[in-house]
Amino acid sequence: MGRIETLISVAEETDKAGRRLVSIEFDDGDCGNIRLDDIRLLPPDFPITKMKAPVLPEFITRKRSGRERSSVGDRPSRVAGQPHEPPSKRRHKIEEESVKEPTIDTAGRKWQWTGKPQSDKRLRRTLYSAVECDSVQVKVGDLVHMLEPAGGQKKVHKDNDRYVAVVERFWETKSGAKKLRVAWCYRAHEIVPRIHVNALVAKRALFRSDHYDDNCIQSLSEKCELLSWAEFKKLDESDEHLGDRPNIYFLAGSYDPVNRRLQWADDCADISAANSKSH
Repeated sequence: MGRIETLISVAEETDKAGRRLVSIEFDDGDCGNIRLDDIRLLPPDFPITKMKAPVLPEFITRKRSGRERSSVGDRPSRVAGQPHEPPSKRRHKIEEESVKEPTIDTAGRKWQWTGKPQSDKRLRRTLYSAVECDSVQVKVGDLVHMLEPAGGQKKVHKDNDRYVAVVERFWETKSGAKKLRVAWCYRAHEIVPRIHVNALVAKRALFRSDHYDDNCIQSLSEKCELLSWAEFKKLDESDEHLGDRPNIYFLAGSYDPVNRRLQWADDCADISAANSKSH
């Protein structure tokens, strides 16, 4: 059964494919983009039964559209025997049928707005260019590590198994909730079909995607550094303590998790060639 929601603000946009999207802010402060063709208006006399929603921690975002520029109909179904579930189906996943509420330790992590705020009257929210915590500033466009609620599928974060994303937007809802939108980056072992790379590339390479999610600001963990492959190779040769700096990555290309298409960055031709030879 589809979800019935009460909307408080609507604005129309168009994605790169020319599809009409509706930017919606819901009555609980959450927001997202939904394809116009996927919206059906109910008649005025439609009977609506209100159910008591489970109480979730404020920092966990309950998804509606799930992600921008994709819909349920666009995503391929999971086939038995595939090596792993794409991150697009498991990042910050909330099992609503579970009675156990996921929690996370946010003690001492108090992100505060910095910079001049801008009012977005269309969606009735306030935009910010950066946040700050313990003298560390994270700006729009920065690469970051993201936290996962305890009780999720990843019990322990290893260096090559962290959630990494690029900050697309910061904003505060009219109810005072601090939010951010991120574009997820995929690791080499998350690419389908599988790619063959050496241990260094597997640990440090990132593939930018058009998989977006909106999350509470408390899901932001720390700022990372994103280099080009050429810059990273110079750093690798000169820094013997690189292994002690798990927040340094290089951009290896882009990845479309819906259609499973990989595009290598221009300066990663040597990595791409090595991968092709291994097949």
